[in-house]
Amino acid sequence: MYDWNTVRQSHSVWLAELGLITLALLPDIVLRAYTDKFGRAEDPNNTVSCQARLLNILYNCQHWSRYAPWLMFPGLSLMATGGLPLLVTNTQVSNLFLVGSSTVVGLLCGAFDTSSAVMLIVKLAYAGGYARRDMFLIIAGLHLLTLVSTFFFLPKDFISRAQTKAQSPDAVDETEMSVERLSDRKESAPAAPSLRSCLCKPVFITHVIWLCLLQLRFFFFIGTLNQYLNRLFKEDAQQVSYFTNMCFTIMMGGLVTSPLAGVVYDIVRRWCQDGKSSVYREVFPAAIPQAVGSLLALLLSVLVLLPSTQVLYLTFIIMTVFRSFLYSMMAAFLSVVFPSEYFGLLFGVTVVSGGIFSFLQFAFFTWAEQYPEAPLHANILLLVLVCISFFHPLYLWITCSREEKKSSRSTEGQG
Repeated sequence: MYDWNTVRQSHSVWLAELGLITLALLPDIVLRAYTDKFGRAEDPNNTVSCQARLLNILYNCQHWSRYAPWLMFPGLSLMATGGLPLLVTNTQVSNLFLVGSSTVVGLLCGAFDTSSAVMLIVKLAYAGGYARRDMFLIIAGLHLLTLVSTFFFLPKDFISRAQTKAQSPDAVDETEMSVERLSDRKESAPAAPSLRSCLCKPVFITHVIWLCLLQLRFFFFIGTLNQYLNRLFKEDAQQVSYFTNMCFTIMMGGLVTSPLAGVVYDIVRRWCQDGKSSVYREVFPAAIPQAVGSLLALLLSVLVLLPSTQVLYLTFIIMTVFRSFLYSMMAAFLSVVFPSEYFGLLFGVTVVSGGIFSFLQFAFFTWAEQYPEAPLHANILLLVLVCISFFHPLYLWITCSREEKKSSRSTEGQG
């Protein structure tokens, strides 16, 4: 038998685990390029997702994991390879909705996040006497249902954005050019931007930086949760176990809070529909919900600095809402601002960049164990990094406001 505590506490093992997960995300970019060329019906992502998750489930079967604990690493890699492409593929369903597309993206991201509750159910069922191997085999069978969506519901070609009756093809072209005009700030003939130009836009680069900084804050909180609770409760194992279960139970509320981020985004988009500039109409609405995400991360960072057990429930709720805004806005922003045919590739690049940047969490983990005040100092530095993340929504706000004023002056001059 092996000691799971020893395995989980080894920094080299943690590093190998995250490295395998990060490398497992790289094939997502290749798969998205395949999809961009051959269309939705030829998209192998759902099939790969089903097979990868089946293998991951088998790796966790009781008979095998007892003698080969290292199988958790390829299992986690397969899970990462299978889960994210499945999310990316189904997120394009939001393009079918004339109103509330960002809310649909938020709902899908919330369902993706809440899927982690399956393991909590397995844990509780195992404590109740059910065989772990049987439960995982049942879950593996349920994953076959993803093949139904692949072969019977998803269309062959891309799911393009739905157009209202008031929209003309020229208006749609102008919307897709919003990213181009955000950089050059000059009107040009409507034409779809290239993938390379989208990747090089300041709006995309700042969006990736925004995700990296806030995701690091989230990962460090989750990775040091046990250590944090042990400090608060002075090594009281019963209290630590109770609040650990409570934290992950509250996180299941992501299915409710994730659409909230999309609702906020859609409401602001409706407010901005009368704008003169397409940049203002399409890009500016993201500034407010992304600023809310940074604000929630700031609140979380402040609450962690308070050595009080009275704010734990509030801390867990803030963390859940923050996670919802972080990942829902990451996907919704890419879906709305950039051409829909590039969504998968841009999403993959964003996630891989965030995964590579998240290697810094191990430096924070090591730092937090060096001396008694180290966790406090690490959280203060993360608080500073969270403050830096406000640059992205501030950049959107300033740039889009200038474009709107410029378009208003141009309209008045023509009048």
